[in-house]
Amino acid sequence: MRVHDRSAGITRRTAMRAAVWTVPVVAVTCAAPLAAASTARPAVQMLPVTIDRATFTWPGAVVGNPGTTPITVTWSVAVSPELDWMTGPTTGSTTVPPGSSATIAAGVQGFPVAAAWPTTLTLTLLRDGGSEDHSIVFQAEEA
Repeated sequence: MRVHDRSAGITRRTAMRAAVWTVPVVAVTCAAPLAAASTARPAVQMLPVTIDRATFTWPGAVVGNPGTTPITVTWSVAVSPELDWMTGPTTGSTTVPPGSSATIAAGVQGFPVAAAWPTTLTLTLLRDGGSEDHSIVFQAEEA
């Protein structure tokens, strides 16, 4: 009867098995930074506000994707100082295909906009665990 002593070291079979599993792990680890780098930062164009008496209308913002992969942004709109009422889409999520753009928050309206002080509309984009703010400042004209 033959007795195998496995305490002598690593067998060729064990070494080959480890080598076979190492190659895919290294390939996945190297590919991840390249994929992450291909996602571009969105370009944001804040469209101008129109004011009729004390009511403002904002046609939204254009979010462009200059990258090679789709990007998804979650957005919210806030106005300061606080208004008596505001309508329209003030939160949402949009996926922008590569090389194209999308208009978000189209049709936000609010009242009253005062002539005595400026009003700030802030668009906040949430993406990749961080946020970025884009603002537009406007003021009603005195009658």
